[in-house]
Amino acid sequence: MRLLAAVDIRDHANTVLDTTRSFAEATGSTLDLVYASAELARIPMDQDDMWAGQRSDERRSLEALRDSLPEHMRGTARVLVGKPAEVLPPATWEYDLVIMATHGRSGLKRLMVGSVAEAVLRGAHCPVMTVRIGTGD
Repeated sequence: MRLLAAVDIRDHANTVLDTTRSFAEATGSTLDLVYASAELARIPMDQDDMWAGQRSDERRSLEALRDSLPEHMRGTARVLVGKPAEVLPPATWEYDLVIMATHGRSGLKRLMVGSVAEAVLRGAHCPVMTVRIGTGD
């Protein structure tokens, strides 16, 4: 089974990774990690040094998460450039399951902030399991 953990390296990545690690262990699966960087998409194209530095920092953070996994389940670590709601669904093609976080927001807060988890649920090419984090305010 191919598992993909969509993590936000700045927000609750370890919570998602803990749940995903348990699932991967139980199924004997390899676990790939992906992080979608909207920040990189906002850096002007003529700012190569800034773009390369930011991407390098994000890649190191994601690789550190991957390296915290037991060696037998370690897969790839990819940084995607763009809004998570847009770049994550196409990244799901080769997987059997995607695991990601959700804040569980509703009402006006959800309308204002949006829901990456919902966008991935609607556009993914495989089942998506969400891990609720935070209080959902």
